[in-house]
Formats: sequence, C-alpha cells, structure tokens
Amino acid sequence: MKKRLRKKRHLKEFQELGFELNIEYDPAADIDKIIDEVDKVIDSFNLCCGGGGGFGTIGYFVLRCNPNFYWNIGKFSKEFLKQHSGNPTLAEIDELNKLLRQIPHITKVEMGPVRDAWYGWE
Repeated sequence: MKKRLRKKRHLKEFQELGFELNIEYDPAADIDKIIDEVDKVIDSFNLCCGGGGGFGTIGYFVLRCNPNFYWNIGKFSKEFLKQHSGNPTLAEIDELNKLLRQIPHITKVEMGPVRDAWYGWE
C-alpha cells in the first residue's frame, strides 16, 4: 500500500494509539472546575481528549494531539513537532494517572489499555 493511503487510513507508521479514561467525582462538586483541572493536566502532556459524562462520571478517549495542527497555524517549529509527535508513552500515562488522582473531589480514576484509536471498536 502506498504511503499516501497508509496515512489516510491511519495504518503502520501513521497508526494513532490512545486509551480510555474514566473518572468518577463527587456529584456535589463543581463539575466545571473539575473538567478544567482535568483538561489542564491532559494538555500538559500534549494530549487531546474527547468524551462526555453524566452525574458523577466523565469518560474520555485520550490520544496525542495532531502536531500538523500546530504546524498549519505557524505556531511551532519542525523541532517542536518532532518532540511532540507519536503516541502516549506508558511513563506519560502513569504520571497522568498520578496527577489526576491529586485533583480535589475526584474519587476514582480508571485507565484502559493503550489501543488503536481508529480500528477494533466493536
């Protein structure tokens, strides 16, 4: 398969990996403050997340931010992109877990295994 198609289909060297993150919090707490704190921690690792929640829970899928976004807006150099591309490392995930557990009013943090962000969802 040609490189262009591998990139378009997120295969081989273009595979994107991420993990599921589930957080339980005290329902009496201010959800906006909790989400802001969680987002700050995730952003500090140059990771992006998407998800949602309900009463007392938040569910995310977390993966590395697409460095091409930063390049397209002219914000960073090629050297920055090399340092901040790739997939989340196990060391980053462990540190993220520790930092999330320190946020007030969070009662439980669960992280799933690292998996393909595009394929295998059944």
